[in-house]
Amino acid sequence: MKIEKISQIPGIGSKVAERLIKYLGSEEEIIKVIMEADIAKLMSVPGIGQGLATKIVRNAYSIIEGVSLEEVLKTSDARRMYERILDIIRSYTKTSYSKNKLTLYFPLPPRKINVMLERLNYFSEAKELVKKLDEKTLNEINERLSKIRPLRPGKLERRIGDRVVLTDDEEIYNKLCELELDKLTNVFLVKPGERLEEYIQSYDLVLFISSGAPYDTAIDYAFNAEVLGKDVSVEFLLPELLVSFYSINYEVVRAACELGKYIHSLPNGFAIEKFKNRINLTALSEVENLLSVLTEDGEVREGYDEELDRLRTAIRDLQTVISDLEVQINDEVKEKIAERKVVIEGERLLDILKEAIASGAGGEGLRNVFPELSGELLEIITEVCQKAEDNLCKRLKLTGEELEFVEELFPRDLVLPIQADRRKISLLEDFLRKEYTLRRYKILREIALKLHELRSAVEEAVKALLDFDLFFAVGQFAKDYFLNVPTLNEEYVGIGFINGRNLFLRELELKSKIKVIPVSYVVGDIPIQPPNTNKERIVVLSGANSGGKTTLLNLIAQIVILAQMGFPVPAEEVYMCPFDEIYLFSRSRGIMDAGAFEATLKNFAKVITSPKKKLVLVDELEAITEPGAAAKVIAGILELLYANKNTCAIFISHLAEEVMKVVKVPIRVDGIEASGLDENLNLIVNRNPIYNYLARSTPELIVERLYHLSKGSEREVYEKLLEEFGGRKSK
Repeated sequence: MKIEKISQIPGIGSKVAERLIKYLGSEEEIIKVIMEADIAKLMSVPGIGQGLATKIVRNAYSIIEGVSLEEVLKTSDARRMYERILDIIRSYTKTSYSKNKLTLYFPLPPRKINVMLERLNYFSEAKELVKKLDEKTLNEINERLSKIRPLRPGKLERRIGDRVVLTDDEEIYNKLCELELDKLTNVFLVKPGERLEEYIQSYDLVLFISSGAPYDTAIDYAFNAEVLGKDVSVEFLLPELLVSFYSINYEVVRAACELGKYIHSLPNGFAIEKFKNRINLTALSEVENLLSVLTEDGEVREGYDEELDRLRTAIRDLQTVISDLEVQINDEVKEKIAERKVVIEGERLLDILKEAIASGAGGEGLRNVFPELSGELLEIITEVCQKAEDNLCKRLKLTGEELEFVEELFPRDLVLPIQADRRKISLLEDFLRKEYTLRRYKILREIALKLHELRSAVEEAVKALLDFDLFFAVGQFAKDYFLNVPTLNEEYVGIGFINGRNLFLRELELKSKIKVIPVSYVVGDIPIQPPNTNKERIVVLSGANSGGKTTLLNLIAQIVILAQMGFPVPAEEVYMCPFDEIYLFSRSRGIMDAGAFEATLKNFAKVITSPKKKLVLVDELEAITEPGAAAKVIAGILELLYANKNTCAIFISHLAEEVMKVVKVPIRVDGIEASGLDENLNLIVNRNPIYNYLARSTPELIVERLYHLSKGSEREVYEKLLEEFGGRKSK
């Protein structure tokens, strides 16, 4: 089913829809965000937390696929198991995109078996890929994947005030304003015959879009102006807007370029080929080269263009160089005057010059007072100033028209201290800035337009890498947890596996806390039929406290849930049917009251009456009432489940013996039995169940263990309890 309106999605009422449209834009854009499972973007909308965002995405997927999480996972315990499995897989993902997208992978019903098989092929390739890679390559890929995220739209962080866009075409002007260009830079409509000189002088860069009518030709001769045609784009006028996309996504795009090379170097496979086809390595290589020219702020990097570097340096250093030269000029003039042997001693002459300036006499007054000295003094000042101006041109590497602003920048007058002409400095600085702005604009425009042409390749590559992160994460998960592809067959009624490992125990094993012992088990009609089994669909699992019964039940749930998600499972071999419904009832805490007992019976009534193919996993249901009655209730439930030939059930119970006495249908009782304590006071248990075997709960072994681990009065308590079991065991 196709989603055309957001109101179709459960969880999006009128208020939520109003918020989404306000912050994300059109319904089309919102649907796109939802279908990309961009939960982070949905969460950015005020009032929408992670829970609601996840629910919206999952509900949308359910509408399209015609299936929901609750359709297969029928109990809250089953759904909690699923979430715990997802948490383990999420620990391998490097992007929030993958963490969020995992919510779309939930157990599917048998009618979706083709989807399960397709996913299994896909993720088994991920595991095989990871197995072929060394630790260094794995780390390098993961490091770069951690920098990948969905691309953000470009956005100018500041208004460009040194530029003006002019046009004498009212239609073009209105269009530019509709596109909100006037919010990003200066935009003006020029009246017919209007003089443009003021714009040329006031702005560093002038861009004139001509309608074709006559205009002020002064703009044709202005070095800081360009005349453009009517079909010019906003991006052409503001290349910074194009570059801002790469600037705001700088690290993501650089990481994508590097990862693209890794992807194309990976061994071939069906899924890998698809990733390679989505990643245009030639385009990414060009993007990488272009980005090497730009800084993260979107500026042209030093070293790319010699002329731009010269102008940038000249603008930056102008005031500092002027200040340095003013000090040098005055020091040198003082030194040369002090050395002269004239009628008036040099030191006295310097004092006279300073006094004259202080009194306002100026250079002309000094010429009248000391006509015989003015020529010689002016010669000294002229020589020193000319030398300083030459030095200025050299240090700033000034060329062409720039040199005109330096002529007599330092006045040739009988004045101390000598200071540069501030008006000429301002004119030179203005000229340099306009030169720089025009050149920067042209370079940035050339780079930006090339990057714009490559943008679609970048966007597709990043989307591919986000999908690759999930693929790669599941591959690593499958490798670390010894996952393999199960054999799914709708003709089977049951599940059987060889050397399975409970995910939660394996998680501890990876942290070097325990050692996992693989177990094998079978229930129902499948190709694996060990001795002492006969395709029994209904089983009671008996045995030792802490012997691993609950761990085994959880392992079965994990295998079935993962298989129906389309993921490899934690066992060497697995044969199973996809179940329409999965019921998991975890162990109850304490004896239930009458209300809870009634609620439990109602729950099981729904389980029993459902005609669908189902797996029922129950851990110690006996807590619902007193032992005698509990055995009868369990027996009755087992008999009713047995009546549905599409049902498989495993009940863990310490009342197996009592249940067997009253049950009226053929069921199997398996057992996990402890034979004693080892030297570390751990139970000695064969974790693999014995088929058709009633195992003892052996609570005395637990009491004995506590006896050996305790001291004082507590030890006396356990000793008394051991006597009730027939005497304390020695160790």
